[in-house]
Amino acid sequence: MKKVLAFVCAACFSASAVTAQSDPVAAAMERAEWKVDVVAPGVLVRSHHFDHLLGLPQFLSVLEVDMNAQGLSVDVVQTDSGRASTSSLASMIGAVAAVNGSYFERDGAPAVFLQDDGEVLRRDENRESRISEQGALATSHGDAVITRAHLPAWQMMSEFSDVLAAGPMLIWDGVVVESADVSFNLTHHPRTAAGVTADNTLLLVTADGRSTQSAGLTIPELALVMRSLGAQYALNLDGGGSTTMWVAGRGVVNHPSDNGQFDADGERTVANAVVVHVTR
Repeated sequence: MKKVLAFVCAACFSASAVTAQSDPVAAAMERAEWKVDVVAPGVLVRSHHFDHLLGLPQFLSVLEVDMNAQGLSVDVVQTDSGRASTSSLASMIGAVAAVNGSYFERDGAPAVFLQDDGEVLRRDENRESRISEQGALATSHGDAVITRAHLPAWQMMSEFSDVLAAGPMLIWDGVVVESADVSFNLTHHPRTAAGVTADNTLLLVTADGRSTQSAGLTIPELALVMRSLGAQYALNLDGGGSTTMWVAGRGVVNHPSDNGQFDADGERTVANAVVVHVTR
């Protein structure tokens, strides 16, 4: 029990990586009275409805996974065929938490590089420069890291089991990455992101959008949020109507936007998800 409580306290103040005096987003994170729920030892979820964050109402959900804890693993799961909701993908395999993954085609085929259990499921030699494949969330022995694209083209990464390409890159080695893509930069949308802190905590984050209660974020704003949460490396995942966070026993904890309502019922079917398992 002491280990769980210690992790909760550390996670609640992870925004200290960027001081409140130097960053208004970090200050808002520190002032927020987060709703915190322990999912499992080493895993917690917290959420807050901001009246004003970066000038607009926002609802953020943060899943924090202590990758130093024993008995936890992170995996990327892909549908066998077609598409399914994030919640059903996670619950079918007994995960304790999940967020939606990366980009996909209408039929559920991966639209970006994807390596699953060491097998490359999608690779396009001519697409390595796309902003949607600037980096990847990669897993090995249950641990998770953010990595850059292997150039000149994506290729099998034998050091990892699962590799899910996504983009744009948000933070690299503690520095916000500037994006040249104007459509990503200037548009407020629901967003999903993955990040890793200096103390090896995986951050899986959703920002709701497309409603009067939560406007959504631009990519530069998402980068500031991830930096304020303490991410040293961070990557944008698929967003928009796909943005979903699910927790076992609690269901969908954010407000997916596909039904046009600010509730938990608007999940879009997706092709892949990032899931957290308790293996102890």
